[in-house]
Amino acid sequence: MPGPVPGGNPGDYGHLEPSQNGTMYYCAGSTINSCSEMMIQLNANFSLPTVVLEHSTYVSQVVWSGSQLAVGFNSVGAYNWVKQSWDLPDASLVPRDLNTPFVLATTSQPGDPQRDYFLVNKVHYDDANMQVVCYGSALNLDEAVDDLGIHWGT
Repeated sequence: MPGPVPGGNPGDYGHLEPSQNGTMYYCAGSTINSCSEMMIQLNANFSLPTVVLEHSTYVSQVVWSGSQLAVGFNSVGAYNWVKQSWDLPDASLVPRDLNTPFVLATTSQPGDPQRDYFLVNKVHYDDANMQVVCYGSALNLDEAVDDLGIHWGT
């Protein structure tokens, strides 16, 4: 099961910044909140800048439906940080092309407890609800990650 950052600060805005390199954690447990022991650490070199959404405490909701992935936030500060760090264009009534596409890694797919990857190429944000609606498509693991290093242990 994908797990939280062990001993990390989930309130760090840096978890919301797309990065070419990242670490993902997997643990024993049936939900992300019930992880009892860290079992695997994956050190990834991503093919595009990537955000692992579950690493941030400020992500309140993720809903993936076809070619849309909606990300809700529970903090004005984090939402404003995302608008800058995700390189989102000015607010608009229609989705706008991104200056630089990026990937969101999430466990939000119904019935799938593993991380899935969503390539974002257009966005729309709703300031009133602190939500970013991303438009794009699913990526396979081999498309999202160029190289993985695996560390086993607790």
